[in-house]
Amino acid sequence: MIGRACRQPVVAAAAFGPVAIASPGYAAEPTDAPPLRIAKEGYVFAGGRYNTAIPGDPASGRLYAEFQVPEKLRQPYPS
Repeated sequence: MIGRACRQPVVAAAAFGPVAIASPGYAAEPTDAPPLRIAKEGYVFAGGRYNTAIPGDPASGRLYAEFQVPEKLRQPYPS
């Protein structure tokens, strides 16, 4: 199960990489603010199934999301 789950980020990067490259970049204004410190990060898979008809049993039809929680919370929930 772990080996199969690790293949999914590569597929997501291949699918969304061109979108990031084609998007116009905006330079951030320099500030004296300290960098954002991350307290917790991870990823979540939801739904989907393994297609046993294809060699390697690839997963399809599922959601993959990454999250990061800052060290200093300004509010209890995202807005």
